[in-house]
Amino acid sequence: MTWRVKLGKEAQTETVATRLVWAVGYFAEEAHYFKSAKIKNLPRLSRGNEFIRGNEVIGARFEPRRKNVIRGNVWDWNKNPFANTYELNGLKILMILLNNYDAGKENNRIMYVSNNNTGRYEARYVVTDLGATLGKADGIGGNRSKNNLRDFLSTRFVMGVKNGVVDFDYDTRPTGLGILTIFHPGYYRGQVKKEKSMRNIPVEHARWIGSLLSQLTDKQLGDMFRAARYDDLTTKSYVKTFRERINQLTRLTAYQNNAQK
Repeated sequence: MTWRVKLGKEAQTETVATRLVWAVGYFAEEAHYFKSAKIKNLPRLSRGNEFIRGNEVIGARFEPRRKNVIRGNVWDWNKNPFANTYELNGLKILMILLNNYDAGKENNRIMYVSNNNTGRYEARYVVTDLGATLGKADGIGGNRSKNNLRDFLSTRFVMGVKNGVVDFDYDTRPTGLGILTIFHPGYYRGQVKKEKSMRNIPVEHARWIGSLLSQLTDKQLGDMFRAARYDDLTTKSYVKTFRERINQLTRLTAYQNNAQK
């Protein structure tokens, strides 16, 4: 078994986010968090050495790379077999709920998983990097953050409804000095496209994913954070906010004014 280890702020957030995605029926990569772990023959790293104490890593997410899984090509939010479905738009809403500011197509991958009994492969469309979450979604040059409770609480979620489409608080295009990325057209277009991909989600699709999320108990939501070793106070604050935002989804109607409810 080969294991990939992620250090830093994303180690905790990815552990939480993968569990939320998985809990409502989507495929997700495994993520296991350890406050500390010893690794034999640990080499010097090109980055992340501040999380190393001798042969011990501090605050690490472990992800297994299993032999029956082949990592395929990336998939695009706008060009895939599931366009305009409840399921795809539900996954987009999860990215917004998590404040995932790095939800570009480069972090989406088709995973081919073999069936041990038949030997046949199943293609699974997966968001493979969910680390840039649980903070504030913003563009490069702005105030985006990850694993920051205060920033997460400062954001809104459902802003309102207009013409049967939900207006979410999700803005990831470059701002401030980040606007200089306009001189790198490919990158700039990619950032703008990422934000646009999360737009135009119908109310009924939002209510659908809300109905699934609402079936999770506060204990189950809390278990996601406990798995990543968040303290009790932080866990309770995140769970309370998640519950409030899930309720926003379930209360949506097609006739709301375009204002926060």
